Amino acid sequence: LCKGGGIRGGRRGRPRKSLEGLIPDRLNPRVLARRSVGHHKQSSTWVASSSSPWAPSEASASKRAFLAGLGSTASLVGTLQMASAASLRDRLNAKKLEKSVFNQIPGLQEYPDWMEGTWEAECSFDGYEFPSSIPKSQLVKDVTVPGFQKISIAWIPDIGSEAKYSLRFYRPGPSRKVISDVPYNLNSIINSYLRNPAAVQSLSYEANKNPNRVTINLNPDATRNAARIELFTNGRESELTSKEDGFGVSRPLFLTSETLRQVNLGYGEYKRSKELVLDYQILYTYQLINDTCVMGTISTVGYIQPNEAMLYSGTPMRSGGPVRPDMSRILNAATQPVVFYSHKLGLTRVTGK
Repeated sequence: LCKGGGIRGGRRGRPRKSLEGLIPDRLNPRVLARRSVGHHKQSSTWVASSSSPWAPSEASASKRAFLAGLGSTASLVGTLQMASAASLRDRLNAKKLEKSVFNQIPGLQEYPDWMEGTWEAECSFDGYEFPSSIPKSQLVKDVTVPGFQKISIAWIPDIGSEAKYSLRFYRPGPSRKVISDVPYNLNSIINSYLRNPAAVQSLSYEANKNPNRVTINLNPDATRNAARIELFTNGRESELTSKEDGFGVSRPLFLTSETLRQVNLGYGEYKRSKELVLDYQILYTYQLINDTCVMGTISTVGYIQPNEAMLYSGTPMRSGGPVRPDMSRILNAATQPVVFYSHKLGLTRVTGK
């Protein structure tokens, strides 16, 4: 099979190759964690140390801090909008991948003609990084970080493991552009990563009516982390360019990005319903080597939820009690990546299909 290459380097050096030993057993991607969302202990929240404590008698100072925070928020929104003007390739290389604040309704993703067909894919883990200023010791306890539980990223259901599966790209009609066969691809990926050929019970997706929503029902024996997955695409980007291969030959390079919100629905202890909301962005690169070989990467960026951002960026009250949110840091914490995962991807064309 063709072998792809993942993200390298970064401000903290090369990505670590393994998640083992860093994430506690109950949150390890290979262990089916049972903790549900919403049960947070005050002692487990991280408090930024760069701000002064709130003083109950300083109401005017609190108001000024709040207004200053709104100004900082507006400034950050402007920064995010300017950042989106850079090319997708440049942002991927620089790892400037903040979560979008404003999105237009995305259309159907189209692919180059040379991706049409059925491919045998081999995906392997190539490392991870924690780029956030939030301490790793706090992040690894947070089940809302994508990738810390199995099936918390539907397109890569078990971060840290390898998988082989099939991908298909096709034309929905004459003179139409090439698109991804989403039901086929997701079914193949999930079944492969969960090591269960019948993990997916049913999958609902209508590309013509709403290409931005997928509903996945899982068999009860597939995983305890979800019975149903609702997958919403909030943004799409793509870019066709070129890049030299290892022999100095310039070859076509296609990049695509999807910003997703995933909602896992299921049952916890005592059959109580539980819901887990996750936000992440997946960026793919595909480089055409020849008619039967494509090399690529999958880069996944995880974000924390706004309510978690309030806890991580808050300021403790002088008299104790709950953390007081700091508006000057909430949006920054909610939009900045907290984890990067890198994967290599190799595609070999299946002839005759």
